[in-house]
Amino acid sequence: MSSSGFNSGSFRRDLDRIVKSVGQDEARKVTARLQRKADALLKSSGGQSVDEVMPEVRRILKGEGCTFTEEEVRDWATDISSGERVTIKMEIQAGGRGTG
Repeated sequence: MSSSGFNSGSFRRDLDRIVKSVGQDEARKVTARLQRKADALLKSSGGQSVDEVMPEVRRILKGEGCTFTEEEVRDWATDISSGERVTIKMEIQAGGRGTG
């Protein structure tokens, strides 16, 4: 299981922004949706080339309003291509701030 860099960088900042703007419950819902979408993408695209998976990763993230780097997209696509599950995590620190 991999976290593919999606628990740091711009992706983490997006989760932090969601927590601040709509609260922990909504941020948990976004995280759960992203996890379901990542799992579905693994099921449908596992074994495909990284270049074939990358557009789908971008589509999923854009659909949730997330910003991301090409390195983050490639990391996620690489894991899915090789059949590894991407794990999306959100941790809540004291004060209610998400840490991804």
